Amino acid sequence: MLRGIKGRRLAALRRRRVRGLEVVHERTPGALVALSFSFRAGSRFDGRRAGLAHLAEHMLFQGTRRHSTFELNRAAAEVGTGHNASTDHETIELSIECFPEDLEAALELLLEQISQTVVVPRVFAKEKRVVLDEIRSLREDPLEQLSERAWGTFYGVPIGRPVAGTPGSLAAIEAHHVRRFLGRYFVPANGVLGVVGDVEPARIGRALARLLRQVEPGRRAVGGGAPRLRPPPRGVRLRPHDRGRSFIVRLHEIDPSPRTLVALELALDVVGTDPDGHLFQTLRERHGLGYELSSALEWGVGWGALVVSASAGPGRAHRLENILETELARSSAAIVPAEVERARHKRALAHATLEGARLARALAHADAVLLGYPALEERRALVASIGWEEVARAWQQTLAGRRLVASLDG
Repeated sequence: MLRGIKGRRLAALRRRRVRGLEVVHERTPGALVALSFSFRAGSRFDGRRAGLAHLAEHMLFQGTRRHSTFELNRAAAEVGTGHNASTDHETIELSIECFPEDLEAALELLLEQISQTVVVPRVFAKEKRVVLDEIRSLREDPLEQLSERAWGTFYGVPIGRPVAGTPGSLAAIEAHHVRRFLGRYFVPANGVLGVVGDVEPARIGRALARLLRQVEPGRRAVGGGAPRLRPPPRGVRLRPHDRGRSFIVRLHEIDPSPRTLVALELALDVVGTDPDGHLFQTLRERHGLGYELSSALEWGVGWGALVVSASAGPGRAHRLENILETELARSSAAIVPAEVERARHKRALAHATLEGARLARALAHADAVLLGYPALEERRALVASIGWEEVARAWQQTLAGRRLVASLDG
């Protein structure tokens, strides 16, 4: 789903810059403070080495100039919870939640990882084996295998490459490549810090000014690899396998402008794969096809895709493909005023459940600034302003546009 929360007003949202680092702060009551750094350093910045960004993210947890891996993990456990990182096409994110009194210690820990990570050959070799095992485990999942093939056929480099890379590309990455990547992209000017919690803005500014005193601001990364669509493909069919299940993955190119993304999010609430959605009701309830059924919007700067995937029993890939094609063609008829109003209410309920999800809000604030998308309050306004005709039109244009169907028979 589209990342972000659009369900309540954020009157306490403040923005400032501290030594090159953009800070977005939502002051809100509560026992915990969420800190989320987001850097423009995702897999589209891998260059010729697919998986470089993801491997660099792993190395953030493998020791710094001050702490070993164990000491780093011990410090994180003492200062907060939810200490984690992730890599996608656009960004690498590093986050933690802590008590307000531990704000300075938590910021110091994250900034130590960001600016003082070391890449020791022995530890680096160990972590490459860990990532290789991760890649192999993903490839053991037939749906993941089909999705990887579909993305690589639909998009060229860099979006079409798997974020974690391949066994071959991973083998070619050396320690000095990761050191150079961290030095170039993990700098204050290339990141945004999202903060959600009941702490004084001035206190955040003082802590960052002290901790960043010896850190070079660097510069903001622009572009990365430009998203490139491949020539219109006929489709992808993988060889039958013996896993006892068949799979379909459909990719549809979408307009990644914020208004269209919000319109498509509402459309998915009406016709998507939640239990009350059109596709769920037809594929699962009427036709009795498989357990795995999902739909989502994937997007970044200059690109976007609607992804629909489904499963069925062995030998049913062709039937599943035909039924999905038919039901998608019929789905536009389900987008009527009453259903779009119901979708708005559904969005409001979903957003209300995220009131306590401080890390999600902190990340959404950071991404809104870093990737140039509307802030959360602006997204909430878009949900309210888009009429049902616009929702229907965005859905119809997406279905009529460039697409790819990938199948794997069981």
